[in-house]
Amino acid sequence: MITVFIAHLDMLWLHGIPGSGKTSLVALAIQRERKRLTDTKAQLAFFYCQRSSAEPQRSKQRELLCSLLRQLAFDKNGGLKEPVRTLYEKKKKDAALAQHEVQMFTDEEVITLLVKLFKMRNTTIMIDALDEMVRDERPTLYEVFDNISERLRDSNSTDNRHAVLRLLVSSRNDRDIVLKLSSYRNVCIGVEKNREDIREFVKRELKKSIRGYQLLVDTPEDQQQAILESIERTLVAKAQGMFRWVSLQIPWICQARDSESVHHQLATIPEDLKESYHRICDLMKSTLLEKELVLAENAIRLILAAKRNLETKDFLEALQMGSEWKRPVSANTLMEMFQNLVELDTESNVFRFAHLSVREYFEEKEGFKTRDANAFVLNSCIERLQRLSGDHQSDITPFGEYALAYWLQHCEAIGSDGPPEPLRSKVKEVIHSKGKPSQTFELWMSILDENLEHLGLSEIQKLRITLVSTPIALPSFVASGFGLVWLLKEEFCHQEVGWSSVNESGDTALHVASTCGQLETVRYLLDQGAIINGDQAYALHMAAYYGHDEVLSLLLERHADPDTQIYRENWGTGKTALHYASAHSRSEQMTNCLLNYGANTELVDDVLETPLFNALRCSTKTPRILIRRGANIHAVSQAGATPLHVATWATATDPVFQENVILLLKMGADRFATCNTGFTPVGWASISPSLTRLFFEEVPDEGPMELQTGVFSIVQMGSDFSLQYILDRVHDADVNLAQSCAKRPLDFALERMQSGHISTLLGRGARPGLYWDLSSQWIQRWRHERFFSQLSEVLSEPVTPLFVSQFSVVSGSRFGEVCVDENSLDLPYFELAIPKNLAAIKGVVFHTISHDQGWSDNSETIGGTYNSHSWLEVQCGLPEGKTPGPFHGQHRPALQYNVHASGQWRWHRNIWDVNDPTRERWLKSLSPGDTIQVFAKARYQGWQCYVHSVRIEIYGEFVESALSELPLDQPNIQPSGLWSWLGSWVENLSG
Repeated sequence: MITVFIAHLDMLWLHGIPGSGKTSLVALAIQRERKRLTDTKAQLAFFYCQRSSAEPQRSKQRELLCSLLRQLAFDKNGGLKEPVRTLYEKKKKDAALAQHEVQMFTDEEVITLLVKLFKMRNTTIMIDALDEMVRDERPTLYEVFDNISERLRDSNSTDNRHAVLRLLVSSRNDRDIVLKLSSYRNVCIGVEKNREDIREFVKRELKKSIRGYQLLVDTPEDQQQAILESIERTLVAKAQGMFRWVSLQIPWICQARDSESVHHQLATIPEDLKESYHRICDLMKSTLLEKELVLAENAIRLILAAKRNLETKDFLEALQMGSEWKRPVSANTLMEMFQNLVELDTESNVFRFAHLSVREYFEEKEGFKTRDANAFVLNSCIERLQRLSGDHQSDITPFGEYALAYWLQHCEAIGSDGPPEPLRSKVKEVIHSKGKPSQTFELWMSILDENLEHLGLSEIQKLRITLVSTPIALPSFVASGFGLVWLLKEEFCHQEVGWSSVNESGDTALHVASTCGQLETVRYLLDQGAIINGDQAYALHMAAYYGHDEVLSLLLERHADPDTQIYRENWGTGKTALHYASAHSRSEQMTNCLLNYGANTELVDDVLETPLFNALRCSTKTPRILIRRGANIHAVSQAGATPLHVATWATATDPVFQENVILLLKMGADRFATCNTGFTPVGWASISPSLTRLFFEEVPDEGPMELQTGVFSIVQMGSDFSLQYILDRVHDADVNLAQSCAKRPLDFALERMQSGHISTLLGRGARPGLYWDLSSQWIQRWRHERFFSQLSEVLSEPVTPLFVSQFSVVSGSRFGEVCVDENSLDLPYFELAIPKNLAAIKGVVFHTISHDQGWSDNSETIGGTYNSHSWLEVQCGLPEGKTPGPFHGQHRPALQYNVHASGQWRWHRNIWDVNDPTRERWLKSLSPGDTIQVFAKARYQGWQCYVHSVRIEIYGEFVESALSELPLDQPNIQPSGLWSWLGSWVENLSG
C-alpha cells in the first residue's frame, strides 16, 4: 500500500497473467485492512469486477462507483454521513414538490460525494480485476480517476487537512490498462516473484491429497518422498506463475496409483490453461454417458448465457427443462461432472465458473458460443412459457419468473440470423398466430401486467417489455423492440402489417425500435415505408432521449425533421430532439449530429427553454458546442431564468459545472438578471464563496446599481462570506433599499434565519420594511445573540409605508373567512377588475389577513414563513375572448406565505412596484378589462390556508376618476380607504 496526502491521487497497481493469484492477494489485503481499521477512524471500500452475463452490473463503471459510495456513505451507527444526507434530503424534497419518485444520484453527484467523503477521513479503496470491466467503459473510469485527482488537488490548495487516500488496483496486462496505469507504482506478479509462493502452494496441496488418500495410495512410504519432490519440481517449473494451472494438474496427477503412472502423468502434463481445459473436456467425453455429457454441456451453456444468477433449485429446473433429462439431478452429481470447471458458491447458492479463464475458454469453443448458449436458455424458457396455465400462482415459480422476464432477451442475443430449427418455429408459435398474438403470448402479457414490478428488471428492461406487451401490442412490436429482423422478414413482410399501427401509448413499431436502439430494425422498417415525419414524427426524439446515437444518425440520413416539436403526454411539450440530446450523457455526439443536419438551437419548449438550458444542467462540453453554433446566451425562460441562472445553480450543486459559468461570464451573460421569483445568478452563486469570487473576479464590476441588486440576491440565498464580500466592494451600498413586497435585506435575512446576515446588516444600519412581532418565537430565537438588543431597537420602530400619494388609486376588498387545503377547488378568494380608463399601472398594493392551520411537526421553523406550505398567490384573469399572454392564466406568482404554525390572524402588506424588476413584466402585462385575482393555496396533507379578508389597491394614471368604473353593486367591494378597511377588519374580528 502507498500512503499519500490527498493533494493528488496515487495508487498501487498489481498486475500479472491469468491465474497468478491476483484476486487472492486482494482478498487477503481486504481482510488485513478490515482488522487494522477496527482501531482507527479510517474507512475502507472495495469492489470485485466480474465479467458475467448473470451479473452484468459488476462489469460497469457506474456500479463500481455506486458500490464505493454505498460502503462509505454510512457511519458506524448506520446513519448517513453529512454530504450524502444533505443531497438525499434535497432530492427527496424536490421529488415531493414535483410529485415523482426520488431520483437516483447522477454520475456527477456520485463522484462529487466520493470526493467529499475522501476528504473527511483516511480512505482505502481496493478494486480487483479491472480487466473484467467492459472495455468500452474503462476509459470513462480513467477519466473519473483523473477527475477525482484534480478535485483533490484543488481542494488541497485551500484546505490544509491531511486526509490519506490509498488505492489498490489489480488486473491483467490489457493494453489500455498498461498504457494508463504503468506510470503509477506497480507490482508485476511474474514467474520469479511467484515461484516460492507456488512451491509452498504445491507442497500444501500434495500433503492434503496424501492425507485424503487421493495420491500415492499404492506407493510404499519409503518411495513417496522422492516422487513428491519430482512432482514439486515439475509443477513449479511449468507453472509460469499460475496458481490456477497448478490447481488443475494436481487432481490429474492424483489419478495415478503408483510411481510409474505418476511419471507418465508428469510427462504428458498440459503446457497452459487452454490445453488443460481441452484435456478436461476430453476426459468428460470419455467418462460420461452421452446424456450426462449433454447435461453437463448444457449446464455450462446456462452459466454462460444466464441474465441473472439462478439459485441451485431453479438452475436445475431450467437445465432439465431444456435438456429433456427425465431423472432428478442433484447439485453434487453436476459437480462431479464438471471436473473443477465449475464451483458451487455455497454463500449465494449459485453455480459459477471456477475462474474467468474457464468462461473465456468456452466462449471461443464451438457449440458454446453466444448463439449456442443463448439458444439453449431460450429453449428452456419457451418450454416453461408453453406450460403457462393462466393460474398466476402456479405460473410464477422462480424459473417461471426468469422465463417471463428474459426469454426475449435470449432471442435477441442469438443474433440477426435468429435461432436454428426447430427452435425458430417455436419462437414464431409463441409470438403469433396468423399475425395476431398467440394464446401463449396473451397469457405472457396478462401475467406480466400484474408482476412486472416484481421481476427484478432494470428500468430500461421494464421499458422494453412494456412497449411490446401492452394490451393492444402487435407481434411486429415484439420483433421491433428486440431486434428480431429475421422474424419481421419471414412473418410480416407479406401481410398487412400496417407500419403506422399504434399501441395504447400511441407508439408505432418505428417508435419502439428507436426507443430500444435497434439500428438494423429501424433500417428495415424505414425500407418498408414506416412513417418518419408528420403526425407520428417522434422516433427521432426517442432515439435522442435514450441516447441511441447510431439510430439518431440513421433517422436524420433518411430525412427526419430535426426541428419537429413533440406534443405528447409524459414527454414534455414543444421539445425537439435537440432538447433531449443535449440533456443526455452522450450528448456531444448526438448534438453535433443534429446541428450538422440543421437543427435550430433557438426553438423553445413549453416553459420557453432552449436546448442550451438542458445542456448546462448536464454537461460541460455540449454547451460550448451549442454556443459555438449560435445558441443565445441571453435567452429567457418562462420562469424568467437565463442560461447563467441555470449554469450557476448547477455549479452550486456540483462544482464540475463551473467551467460553464466561466464561459457564460466571459461571453457577457448578465450576472444580475432577475428571474420571476426575484433571484439573480449572483444570488445563487453566493451559496458558495468560491463562486462568489468567480462572479466578481472573472469579469469587471458593472456598476453600483447592479452590485446593489447583488446585495438582495446574496441576502436571500448566500453565505455570510458572500454578503461581507460584496458589501466590502460596494462601500455606499444602500442596505435599506426596498425590493419586492416592500421587503428590505433585513426582512429577507430574518425570514431565512440567517444570523450572520442579520449581524452584518445591522452593523451597516439596516432597518426592516415589514412589521415583525418582537415577542414572537421567531424573533426571540436570537435573544442570546450579541446583536439582539440592536435588533429589538430597530424592530420597535414604526414601519414607514411606501409613498404612493402621487398616483390615483382604485381599490376593493372582501371580508369573509375561508379555509382551503390541497384538495379544495381552485377558485379565487377575491378579484378586482382594472378600470377601462386606466392609462398606466404604477403599482399594486395587497393587504391580506390570513394564517395557516396553527400547528406543525417541524418545530425548528415555527414562527416565520420559512418552510411554510400555506400561502396566497396572484393571477391575472382575462375577460372572455381575450388571447392570453405569457403572464396570464396559470402563471401565478406567490403573494404571501403564512407564518409557519401560527393560528393568529396576521396582516401582511405586499407592494408590487412597476420599477421592481421582479414585478415589472407581470404588472405591465395587465390591461384594462383584466382582473387581479387572489387565490388561497396549501400543499401537503394537514396544511391549510385561512383567509379573513383581502384588499387590493391599484395605483396608476387614469384618464378620469376611476371610481366611476367600480362595480359598486358587487358584494364585498368597498371604494374606501385603507384605514377604514382595517377598522372594518377589527369590527369583524370583535363581532
